[in-house]
Amino acid sequence: MDYINNLLIKYKNKGSIIDTNLLLLYFVGKFNIEWIGKFKRVNKFSIDDFIFVTNFFNYFTKIVTTPHILTEVSNLSKDLPEKILSTYFEFIKSEIEILNEQYEESRIVCSQIYFNKLGLTDSGIVKLSNNKEYLIITEDFPLSNRLSSLGVDVININHIRSAVWFQ
Repeated sequence: MDYINNLLIKYKNKGSIIDTNLLLLYFVGKFNIEWIGKFKRVNKFSIDDFIFVTNFFNYFTKIVTTPHILTEVSNLSKDLPEKILSTYFEFIKSEIEILNEQYEESRIVCSQIYFNKLGLTDSGIVKLSNNKEYLIITEDFPLSNRLSSLGVDVININHIRSAVWFQ
């Protein structure tokens, strides 16, 4: 846990990139925590996972995202029931406003050697992490493995789910 604590201290004021599924979990849980168990896109997560991700949001001074992450979150969100979708999108609009969005052209992201294995969104995260300015938080094994192999600091929440270190 010292490793995780050191990463948290190192990046507290620099910021963190929260990957797609965790950002979706955060939005859905903040909108209505009851949807975590009902909405198929986040039903693999628990309320404890939501609290865990919320603690990350509250800890870092800056949460960084990309248009690709936000597009995926938006597209995945469309599977929510139509009767709440408009209200949900209105809600996440205010959440998106507080994120620090960084843009990299898709044609540049696609030119990376890992694009064919990771796809556009994850390749964009890898590209953005090249300067090692942000801590990456994900639950995606291929992404976390690629980042680790490149020497990028990454936390895969699957590795630390049972730990309690935000107390």
